[in-house]
Amino acid sequence: MAVKFRKLFYKSPSGYETELQFREIRDTVRTRLGKFDFVGLDGSYFQHNGIDAQEFPCELTLSGPDYQERLGYMREIFREKGIGTLYHPDPTIGAIYVVVDSVDVSQGVVTDAGYAKISVTFRESIFST
Repeated sequence: MAVKFRKLFYKSPSGYETELQFREIRDTVRTRLGKFDFVGLDGSYFQHNGIDAQEFPCELTLSGPDYQERLGYMREIFREKGIGTLYHPDPTIGAIYVVVDSVDVSQGVVTDAGYAKISVTFRESIFST
């Protein structure tokens, strides 16, 4: 039986929507902590201050004769300022407002001609505008 993969979409702040060909997507949740150190006492007091913005690191791939053109397009939309929307393939996560936190591109120019790997991290934003 074939495994059915759900799709990952990104809508940039200016409204461009593209399907992202992903190899892997993760989601990370961190607790926001306030740390207090007191003079004369060993150890620290930690205060739970809620949950930090969720992170979504993705590993994307581009290949084929037009991969450099598509890579240029991806670089352009990932550099847009503002809040975009990530349509996550996991239905329990769904659509979330995000900003692009980081992008790392590697290309196999000699040994893997016509191939690029993109590592991009999206961070959740609680506001849509």
